[in-house]
Amino acid sequence: MSKRGLGRGLSALIPSASQESHAGEEITELAIELISPNPDQPRTDIDEEAISELADSIGKVGLLQP
Repeated sequence: MSKRGLGRGLSALIPSASQESHAGEEITELAIELISPNPDQPRTDIDEEAISELADSIGKVGLLQP
């Protein structure tokens, strides 16, 4: 039995941006003051120093993902 691949190429599995449908989608800009925090958000404490260190690290070496 011979091995067969999909044979249609990656573009058959992942549509390009021009093929994606954006019908009915709309981008709305609003002032940051109009956004309220989610009361169910479990992350309430933000360590500003840790965030700053993370931003510096991402700026220097990029975003590392396993």
